[in-house]
Amino acid sequence: MKKIATLTLITSSLLLAKGDYEVKSAKIELEIKSTQNVGDRIKEETGTKRIVIDNYGEQEWEDISHVIKFTKDGKTKVKKFHYIKYINGGIRYAVDLNRKTMNRMTNHMGMLFGTKKYKGSVDNMLKLQKMKKIGTDTVAGHKCDVWQLGEMSKTCYYKGFPLRKETTFMGMKRVVVATKAEFDIEISKDDFKMPIFPMNGRLFSKSELEEMDKKHREEKKRNKIKDAKSIKILNEAYVKAGIDKGKAPTKEQIKIAEAYIQNAMFPIEKSSFLEDNKDIKKIKKCLEKADTIRDANYCNPNGDGYEEWNNKIKKETLEEISIFETKTLPCVENSKNAKEMEMCFPDDEDDE
Repeated sequence: MKKIATLTLITSSLLLAKGDYEVKSAKIELEIKSTQNVGDRIKEETGTKRIVIDNYGEQEWEDISHVIKFTKDGKTKVKKFHYIKYINGGIRYAVDLNRKTMNRMTNHMGMLFGTKKYKGSVDNMLKLQKMKKIGTDTVAGHKCDVWQLGEMSKTCYYKGFPLRKETTFMGMKRVVVATKAEFDIEISKDDFKMPIFPMNGRLFSKSELEEMDKKHREEKKRNKIKDAKSIKILNEAYVKAGIDKGKAPTKEQIKIAEAYIQNAMFPIEKSSFLEDNKDIKKIKKCLEKADTIRDANYCNPNGDGYEEWNNKIKKETLEEISIFETKTLPCVENSKNAKEMEMCFPDDEDDE
């Protein structure tokens, strides 16, 4: 069940801008080596990482394989890891190739690799992170700028991509360095190889996963259109209230602007809310038959899933959905203005 955005969320989100990579595409191969000596305990790591990026980071794929050896009192234990991380638009997949499992979630945390532009400048962002530029180097055939963070790390960036990172901390020395790096090259679908493993306890077919991604892309497209309209409305609100963008608005101007935004955003928010919750009846019917957490998570694969599922949680969830279905949804459908729609969510302020 998705609630409607408040005015604060609407206006604050308009001030955020998403950065992109400075190159359209990339293929990077890296080696991982680290050692750590603490007393009689030795930890050694070796591995590789392969990265593919396309459409300025809209698609990102990582294949990470590494081995860690723990030695203590002359005895050695070995652990092997192999996993894939993949971002496709706003969807993030994490695949454990050893356990043969995968997770799928909406990605809100940005990209998996590299440094995004900040106000058009990688340098500005690195400076904000208290890093200091100390020179240049050449890694995998590319001239890169070396940035240092205190005494702990040195990173060589090429157009925002860390081609070599050296970290020293508490007896540990770790180096991740690119052995091959290609930028602004042709990328094909075959470069984003994804195995299909059980997710939330159920094996989804490739077509089912593609359908989930398709729905998310459609939602993302709607949100992009909505954001464009929202920015237009925000600018109109400034003009309506007589706000000079170079000066702090008065309380009266804020009041006028908020009222304008609420009324202008009402049809957009109402339509978006009803679209987001159009499958609530189908989800409820599915959950009524769900006796296990696997069954429950299958009912809404596009959601974050349930961490627990038992008779008590099932009863409470169905009761919440029933209230939402019989009271909240009809209330929103019948609302004629922003004030009426706000009344459909009396508990929103208590949740903040």
